[in-house]
Amino acid sequence: MVNKKELLELIEAYPNKDEHRQQILEFLSQNEDFWTKNNESGQITASCWVVNKERTKALMTHHKKLNRWLQIGGHLEAVDYSIFDACIRELKEESGLTRFKLLQDSIFDLDVHDIPKSKKGTPAHLHYDIRMFFEADEQEVINFDVEESNEIAWMELAKLADLENESIVRMARKSILRPV
Repeated sequence: MVNKKELLELIEAYPNKDEHRQQILEFLSQNEDFWTKNNESGQITASCWVVNKERTKALMTHHKKLNRWLQIGGHLEAVDYSIFDACIRELKEESGLTRFKLLQDSIFDLDVHDIPKSKKGTPAHLHYDIRMFFEADEQEVINFDVEESNEIAWMELAKLADLENESIVRMARKSILRPV
C-alpha cells in the first residue's frame, strides 16, 4: 500500500501552492482510506504524463467510461508501495509500453476533478490526481487495454488545446517548457 507519509512529503514539496495542492492535502489529512474505491467521497489517483523524446507529442488514451481523451492513469492498488509504482503499473497495463523512463522524481502536476455517477451506480466523487512525468519511445508498439480505452495515440502537444481540457493544456505547456 502507498505510504501516506511519503505521499504527503511529495505533495508538500510540490512548488505550485495552488488550490489543487491544498485540496489534496486536506483530503489526505481527513482520510485514512484515501486510495480505495470504498471511499465514496473520492480517491487519490496516479497519472502518467508521457511525452516523446522530442517533447512534441503526448501519449493520450480515449477513456472508455468517461468517453474523453485523457492522460494514462488510474486508481492506486494494494501492490503499489509508492505513487511511482502506481504510475509505472498503470502505464504498463494501459499501454503495453516497456521502454519508458521517469523524467523527474517529484510531482509534475496535481489536479482535482469530478467523476460522474457511473452506469453501474457508483456515486459521483472526486479524483485527487497526482501526475508524474515520463518519456517513452513513440516507435514502440502500443498494446492497449480494450477494457479501459477505446484507443491510445500519440498526439501533438500543440493540438491538445482542441480537447478543451484545461488540465491537459496545462501539462502540455509544462512539458514544452522542460528542457529535453
